[in-house]
Amino acid sequence: MLDDEKELPPPGHPLNALATRLGELLDEDHWAECEALLLKACAARAKERAPHWRDVAEELPQEAQEVLFVRGGKTVHGAWIGGIFWHSNQKMAAAKWMPLPLPPNA
Repeated sequence: MLDDEKELPPPGHPLNALATRLGELLDEDHWAECEALLLKACAARAKERAPHWRDVAEELPQEAQEVLFVRGGKTVHGAWIGGIFWHSNQKMAAAKWMPLPLPPNA
């Protein structure tokens, strides 16, 4: 892979279906539809990357990921390790979590 190439999404990811449909539309010279699909995909991707609370039942953090989670109605800074939330060396349960934002570029 070249340095400027991005990693492809895993099989079954919605972007793969989008790429297939865009290829079909480009072959048929449907430029306006392509543009609309790309704009919709970009908006969905931006929403996906924006900080937001996530439900543990729908999405789990990545292994050894530093996160914020809700415990007893309060926001707690901790980590997701071994399939459980940790804070101050204690295992904790939580229903909602949020990944920490990426640090700014230096």
